[in-house]
Parts: sequence; C-alpha cells; structure tokens
Amino acid sequence: MSESTPTDARGDAVEVAAVAADLHVAVLRLARRLRTEWTEELTSTQLGTLGLLVRQGPMPISTLAGLEGVRAPSMTRTVTNLEGLGLVRRRSDPSDARVVVVEATDAGHDAVARIRRARRAWLTQQLAELPAADMASLRAAAPILLALAER
Repeated sequence: MSESTPTDARGDAVEVAAVAADLHVAVLRLARRLRTEWTEELTSTQLGTLGLLVRQGPMPISTLAGLEGVRAPSMTRTVTNLEGLGLVRRRSDPSDARVVVVEATDAGHDAVARIRRARRAWLTQQLAELPAADMASLRAAAPILLALAER
C-alpha cells in the first residue's frame, strides 16, 4: 500500500491493532502531561468533579458520584473540600428539599478557565515547535479523534 492510499478501517486487523496500541499510549501520555499543566492546588478527583459541574451545571451529589464512578460518601468528601476552597456551593433542590444540589461558584468557573488556559498554552507551545507537515497531520487527525471519543 502506498503512503497516499487511505487505510481501509476494515483492513488488516494486525495493523489496526498496532495503530490502536500506539494511539492508546500516545493519548494517555498526552493526557497525563496536560494534567500536570495547572496552577491550582486541586487533586485530579477535585478537578474532575469541578470540571463536570462547570460543563454540565448543578447536580445532586448522587449524580456526581455516579458520573465520576465513586460512592456518595467519597463524593461528599470531595464536595466538602471544594466547598472549603470556595469553588462549589450546596443548595436545596427547589423541587425536593431533601436533595442537595452542588453547583460551581464563580471562583470555581474561574479556576477551571485558568487551568484550561494553562493547559492550552503548554500545548500551543509544543505544537508551535512542530514541523508544518506534523501540524497538518494533527489538524487532520483532531476531528477524527473527537468523533472516536464521542462514539
């Protein structure tokens, strides 16, 4: 197969598996590296919880726990810590006073925005140092990776 011939996704299973393995390692390493680019003193669990609240809006602790794959008592501790930092607040659900809803504060939204800026700045710097051909490859790959992630 020549370099200009597109790879048939149904093609050679060994080749597809090799690409999957390489991509898996690359994506995990890049994600790990990006996670180190922030200035906030938050654990990855706290940041994940805060980011979820910023992206999806207020929700009950039980919903947060389910989305983060932890038990409610663990999420309660995480929320308590974030609340102590002024990044989230609890309030009663207007439709059911027994339910506690957690929402990001303005400070929480600002913290997530700062972290995103720091991560994107680092990635922008790394990309700026790449050869034009590599940038073109990444530009073409980005929508494909996004589509894979959304399946």
